[in-house]
Amino acid sequence: MNSVAFFVLLPLLAQLLLILRIRDPLYGLVAFQSTFNFLGLLVFVPFLHAFSDSIERLFARSALKSQDILETVPANITDAALFALQKKAIGMELQAIGNGMHLLALHPENNTQLVNIASVLGIKIGFEDFRQGYENLKAEESNVAQYALDMQLQPL
Repeated sequence: MNSVAFFVLLPLLAQLLLILRIRDPLYGLVAFQSTFNFLGLLVFVPFLHAFSDSIERLFARSALKSQDILETVPANITDAALFALQKKAIGMELQAIGNGMHLLALHPENNTQLVNIASVLGIKIGFEDFRQGYENLKAEESNVAQYALDMQLQPL
């Protein structure tokens, strides 16, 4: 593609050098490359929004799924799996605290300590209503149990 553009724009190089009064071949090469880059930008920028939309559609599905640490760390890497279990347990503890606060109408989303601890640890906790939070916690509990079982089945 670059070679096609080179041969198309090559006749314009001499006139570009005359307009810019460039006599040094090295500066001429730099001017030609800069002009080529600028023309590429002029062609590319109008389609930038369409490109970003298509890229977002391509990757948005995977971003919308919750990135559970137990799904990203294989159970056969013991040290990493233990760390993942520890981080997941802390996240579940914070979620349980949030659920308890919901039950007592204390609004955990307004509790800066709870939110700060979760953000420092990089843990995403949901502040749903009590029933939804409890169901999510029970589902996570079964995922943790299955992951721990998978870890136990790994050879030493």
